[in-house]
Amino acid sequence: MQVVSLRFSLPLVLALGLAGPVRAQERLEQSEPGQEDDANEEVIDVAVHGARMRPPVSPRDPTAASTVISGHALRSPGKSAAEVLAQAPGVQVARTGSGADLATASVRGATSAQTPVLLAGIPLNDDVAGTADLSVIPLWMIDRVEVYRGHAPGFVGQLGIGGVVLFEPRLPKRSGVGVGQTLGSFGEVSTWMAGSVKSEGSATLVALQHARARNDYPYTDDGGTRFDTGDDERRSRDNADFVANDVWAISRHDLGVGSDVTVLGNVFDRAQGATGLAVIPARHARTSVRRVLGGLTARTPCARSDHGEAQGPCMLTLSSSAVVARTLIDDPLGELSLPSTRLSTHAVRFTQQGQVLHRIGDAHEIGILGSQAVERLSVDPDGLDDLHAARYTSRLAATTTLGLLPTVSLHAIAGAECHTTEGPGTSSTCGVLEPYGRVGASWLAVPWLSVLGNVGRYVRPPTLGELYGTSPTVRGTPTLTSEEGTSVDAGVRVTRQGDTPDDLAGYVEVFAFSRWVTELVAFQRTSFGVVRPFNVGAARVAGLEVASGAVWLDHLANELVVTLLDPRDTTEDRTLANDILPFQSRMVLSNRIELFSEPALPSVRLDRLALGVRVQHRSSRFADPAGLIVIEPHTTIDLELGSHFLERSVAARLALRNLLDRPQFDTVGYPLPGRSYHANVEAWF
Repeated sequence: MQVVSLRFSLPLVLALGLAGPVRAQERLEQSEPGQEDDANEEVIDVAVHGARMRPPVSPRDPTAASTVISGHALRSPGKSAAEVLAQAPGVQVARTGSGADLATASVRGATSAQTPVLLAGIPLNDDVAGTADLSVIPLWMIDRVEVYRGHAPGFVGQLGIGGVVLFEPRLPKRSGVGVGQTLGSFGEVSTWMAGSVKSEGSATLVALQHARARNDYPYTDDGGTRFDTGDDERRSRDNADFVANDVWAISRHDLGVGSDVTVLGNVFDRAQGATGLAVIPARHARTSVRRVLGGLTARTPCARSDHGEAQGPCMLTLSSSAVVARTLIDDPLGELSLPSTRLSTHAVRFTQQGQVLHRIGDAHEIGILGSQAVERLSVDPDGLDDLHAARYTSRLAATTTLGLLPTVSLHAIAGAECHTTEGPGTSSTCGVLEPYGRVGASWLAVPWLSVLGNVGRYVRPPTLGELYGTSPTVRGTPTLTSEEGTSVDAGVRVTRQGDTPDDLAGYVEVFAFSRWVTELVAFQRTSFGVVRPFNVGAARVAGLEVASGAVWLDHLANELVVTLLDPRDTTEDRTLANDILPFQSRMVLSNRIELFSEPALPSVRLDRLALGVRVQHRSSRFADPAGLIVIEPHTTIDLELGSHFLERSVAARLALRNLLDRPQFDTVGYPLPGRSYHANVEAWF
């Protein structure tokens, strides 16, 4: 029987506490469809019964500051991928409306263009703005999210100036059929179906989802006069509806002698309104997004014996992926101020990667990684000249993990990447050739205390859109050079393991970091109505991240995440008095507490019942370099209730988002939803 189990919550505390039984480090194996939370529930059982309690960190990089999000955080109704990431330390998101509108993420004060986002190992950052739109992440099919802050593991290939975000999908492990239904405020309806077949040596999962919503949530329109409330008017969000379809197919095959192959395919299609700003809404503009991605990964031992059996501690991994994306904006009345009434963008990316890892004894490992990528961009505004550009990227890196002592390990990656770019009137062969690397160390001082530290150098070449422009009003600069960053961090992790269910078990993790970036890409007006990018700036971002979690008395769990940030513009000869970087809050807090019982009522086959509350706060941000436009701070409270029945084959969940109906505006002039209600039911057999 397939299993679904999810922790949910209802009001308990409004000011202190944070939630969710802690997820142990070892439970990161990709789980079967419908059982992603079953693996997590095993962790809950272990935690509340006084066994090992460890931070929810990834074991794939022993020294990096990392966070793993799984279980209830991904299945809670009414949550988007952006809201999930906002719970991780060091991460800040920018949203432009509902969960179906553009949302981006940044890590440790880096811009969204400097933060690679990968889905199933496939990069999603586009080559127009360099950002990844979190609203197209299919959260319903995600098994876990791994956030690497400041430093990424070697297998990713892209280190990122501030960090990397990895979305890992569910993979099949046994036969079963699942269905799910979600209903919510503002016309939210979502239905999904999935089935998997497992036989000797192979497993296949096929899943599809249909979702739609009106998103006509109310907001206050101040008419552009922020300090004059006399003309404020309560409105409903116009033209914010969407219809989306999402199809997944994943297959894994065991080829014997230690070899296996995994094949993945996804088609995502969404049609929606383009809402515009709150003060100047767009009522007729429409947008459609279609993305097709596929990937294949094969693993095999480097050598075999004469009898065909795997030989030696060496593993070869080969992977290929492709993503084709198309975005069409139809603006018949010119409400979005685009260069034409119809704008079409096509992007294609092909990637190949090979990695060889060789273990030496029980404590050492060395590896070599190489990759090649081809990216093509086409922007087609009706009645205007088309833009066609391409980039060819090659990377070569070496990694090593050394167990210097039983309690001390060293992890390092060093490599170089070459970027060849072709565009209008210009091309360069290996025009950008830059080294990158990182060295990290970990020390287990005592069984309950670990000390970690890292230093690294990172590079981000300009996107094709920055080099060649995207419209007649946003021109490109082919002579742009790469942004370069240097980062250092140090942290400690403390764990306490209880011996009995009544003991307090938990963890505390504290990381301090600082990063310096040069040759920042900024935009300036060169003539009336025309802007161009240029290398102008330097920045220094320092901060402190605190994450903690605990389970007590076999029924109470809490988790707390706090990020303090000091993002400064350190450009020489700057003319502005304000030096705080825009769109970065200086404090972000997420606080959740949960009361649960397991088993709850065996007489009625109620396996688990959980009540909880989450409080999230984000301080104010500047929306412009001069610091004249301020995005107000906001605090939201979410309530959740979850239950599992019939040996956890059925899960029912309720959620109330933004309990106090606090007004929220993100980015500039984009109102976010107020109070909303959500419910879903899932069943696996």
